[in-house]
Amino acid sequence: MNTEEQINFLVELQSYANRGVTFRLRNKPATPEEIVKACVIEDKHGNYMRDYIWDDEGEVRELRFDKVINR
Repeated sequence: MNTEEQINFLVELQSYANRGVTFRLRNKPATPEEIVKACVIEDKHGNYMRDYIWDDEGEVRELRFDKVINR
C-alpha cells in the first residue's frame, strides 16, 4: 500500500468514525489509525478482510477487520 492509498484509506475510515461507526481489529476495539497501520505492516504477509455489520435500519454500525493468511 503506497502513501496515497494509506491516506485515502484513513480518510475513508475516519468518515465512518464521524458517523459513529466503531471498528474492531482481530476482534479488539481499534481506531482508524491502528487499522491502517496494521494493514500496511501486514501487506507483505497477508491481508485483512473487511466485514460490515449493519443495524436494523440498514446503516453500517461496525467495521471488523480479520487477518487472512496468504499460503
